[in-house]
Amino acid sequence: MTLIVRFTNPYSAKTVKELLEEDLLIPRKIRHFLRTKKHITINGSPINWQSPVQKGDWIEMVFDDQDYPPNHLPFGDKRLVDCLYEDEHLIVVNKPEDLKTHANQPYEIALLNHVSAYVGQTCYVVHRLDMETSGAILFAKNPFILPLLNRLLEDKQ
Repeated sequence: MTLIVRFTNPYSAKTVKELLEEDLLIPRKIRHFLRTKKHITINGSPINWQSPVQKGDWIEMVFDDQDYPPNHLPFGDKRLVDCLYEDEHLIVVNKPEDLKTHANQPYEIALLNHVSAYVGQTCYVVHRLDMETSGAILFAKNPFILPLLNRLLEDKQ
């Protein structure tokens, strides 16, 4: 799987290193892969790690199987998903009571399996609710966004 993330920089001017570390919250290991593989460009051009990034610059990052190894999960039933919000990076669904957020055994099917079927690819649990509890649950649609959402949740943002 190759994941390509493209966006226009909404942040103030700083170096590539500072942008990835401070604003995008990209983990150190992934920043290392981006730097050594030269898998990041600014405005379509290769960059130096200390290159300045201006607000409005167009950024592209490429991630491969070494960065994010494939994670295969058996799909559940997409008809059981009550989607509350979805965009290209995340999905929020309503978890009914008496359904596990994620399986504890390989043969179990849980909400994560149903959400992955709904999205059409393996998703990642950002937080969970107890089996007896119903409510909104956030899932990441790709492994790139998972640590960012975890960090934001941890910081209560």
